[in-house]
Amino acid sequence: MAMLLFGGLAQPARAGGLEAVGFKLEQTIKEYFPRRHSVSFLPDGRLAVTEQAQIVVYDLSKGPTAQFKFQLSDMYKMVHAPVGSYLAASDGTDLIRIWDSTTGQLVREVRQKTLNFTGIAFMPNGEDLIFFAQDPNRWVILNIPSGARTDLPMTNTAEAIAVSPDGRQLAMCSSSLYVYDIASGSKTWEHNWGGADSVEF
Repeated sequence: MAMLLFGGLAQPARAGGLEAVGFKLEQTIKEYFPRRHSVSFLPDGRLAVTEQAQIVVYDLSKGPTAQFKFQLSDMYKMVHAPVGSYLAASDGTDLIRIWDSTTGQLVREVRQKTLNFTGIAFMPNGEDLIFFAQDPNRWVILNIPSGARTDLPMTNTAEAIAVSPDGRQLAMCSSSLYVYDIASGSKTWEHNWGGADSVEF
């Protein structure tokens, strides 16, 4: 059974133990709409830190020098594929960029009007990205290698989304929390949370 975690107001987050490589990170993560600051370990153990207009990736074994800097006009959401090397980020309005986090190369750029600073999430295969598009006004799955898109049945928007580990369910949260079956679009669970900005299985 999958477990769902969701949260509202940001709590202080600290990361330590990196002094041995000369890099000390002890920062309270603050959020202010629509710009977000976040810190996340990538699947291979590197550290990604978002700033207003870039993602900075550090290889902790090589010290405090940035390995890559990925640029975006305004950083809203960042997500790395659970497997593979794709790193995606959205500016919350009309641009999603996808990079190869191991080479620094831009792999694909999506310019499609999105709505109300909605979330993005990878499918478990690491090659499919879910995002909301105003045209056709629904959630879509983008296959990154081919560029092919698949429309999903769900049309309601959400600030944060998460895909279950088996790739069958999509959780969405904003003023309420919903879980949908991705294939059919049927709602399988609902909770009136009263406002949340993050959700994870």
